[in-house]
Amino acid sequence: MLKVHILKQMRPIPVIVIGTLLVAGTIVNYISRQAFSIVAPAAQAALPISIAQTAKLFQAFLLFYTFTPLLWGYLIDRKGIRWVYGGVVLVWSFLQLGYVFAHSFHEFLLLQILLGATESANFVACSKATAVWCLPRQRARLSGFIQAASVIGAVLTPPLCALAIKLGGWRHIFVWNAVVAFLWVVVWLAIYRDPDRNLKTIVVPGALHTEQPISVVQHPKELVTVLVVVRWLSDPVWWFYLLWLPTYLVQKKVATAANVGESLWIPYVGAALGAMLAGVASDKLIRASGRTVSSRLKIMFCSVVIMPVGILVLRAETLWGVLAVLCAVLAGHMAWKTNLTALTADCFPGRIVGRVESLFSVGSGLGGMMFFVYVGAIVEKFSYTPIFVILAVVHPCAFFLLWLTLRHVDPPQCSLAPPSMSNRYAERGPAM
Repeated sequence: MLKVHILKQMRPIPVIVIGTLLVAGTIVNYISRQAFSIVAPAAQAALPISIAQTAKLFQAFLLFYTFTPLLWGYLIDRKGIRWVYGGVVLVWSFLQLGYVFAHSFHEFLLLQILLGATESANFVACSKATAVWCLPRQRARLSGFIQAASVIGAVLTPPLCALAIKLGGWRHIFVWNAVVAFLWVVVWLAIYRDPDRNLKTIVVPGALHTEQPISVVQHPKELVTVLVVVRWLSDPVWWFYLLWLPTYLVQKKVATAANVGESLWIPYVGAALGAMLAGVASDKLIRASGRTVSSRLKIMFCSVVIMPVGILVLRAETLWGVLAVLCAVLAGHMAWKTNLTALTADCFPGRIVGRVESLFSVGSGLGGMMFFVYVGAIVEKFSYTPIFVILAVVHPCAFFLLWLTLRHVDPPQCSLAPPSMSNRYAERGPAM
């Protein structure tokens, strides 16, 4: 006897609609989180805020952005995605308006703390929605588009901020962000429904088609620990290449500050393409082989092979050479990240994905914070060479750890019937 959930008074929402909402929300999230860092120089010129105080504002944002996902993961799992995610976006849309009226360091500090706390809910909500709405053979594709959306947001923010300054002042960008975020909330609440909260349970005899999470819950704590360590190891690579590399290029006289500003969007495009192509590739492998974890690991191995190419930055003598290396490395990292995110939904019951993903977010944030504590000291005492060597080997180390944990966990998926709205919500296994 197999318990199967069916919808009660709810029409199926196409996955493409869910994906579009999540992609749009992620773009809004990234524009919101990056806007202040882009307009900070203009704000410093207009307000009594020093460079040291600006650094404290960034630190406050990152600190709360790192740890508050634990709260959102719990609430999303217990209360559902619709109202928690929608409510959080509504709050940060009003917080954006706070930048229009803030005039002191302490006012900006409060806004940065609250924005860091609320904006951290985005990827937890996206992972949860991907888990409960998508079959395994759809998850990486949607995850890839969400990762690409974060890159698109990062690309759009600088020109939008420049336009705001040109049209009348740096505060305008926050008004635009608030309006767009508020409109997104209206559309989200009008369309999205939590499937788990619109279901009743019936008993169906026989083996109905199921595509459930891979049964690794025999040792769930061990798997969670491994995935936290994997994120802790690999995610700082992304932040280094995007935040520290411009400084390296100018110091090594490979490029000027103007050159970096004009051309750094190119690696972002490579990162977005890597995320989307990797998602499509692993989903196709699942369709062909019927095996979820091994399909994800194969694509992740391909991305791992690319990552050591980053050492070539040390040999590059032209800006275009550096950009070519960056395109390859960032595409590889985003391909890795896309499938690593999909594995969360593949390996854990849908009802705890929010909490599990929040733990991974904390691991990612701690890895970035710890790495940047030591980057400056290593560069000053030695050179950039040890940094690029470390960046080249962390993904292979993380992959080896992941492979050791998951190499025996991959039963073929049962596909006795085409997917339907009822079998998407087949019971997802025991709690962790």
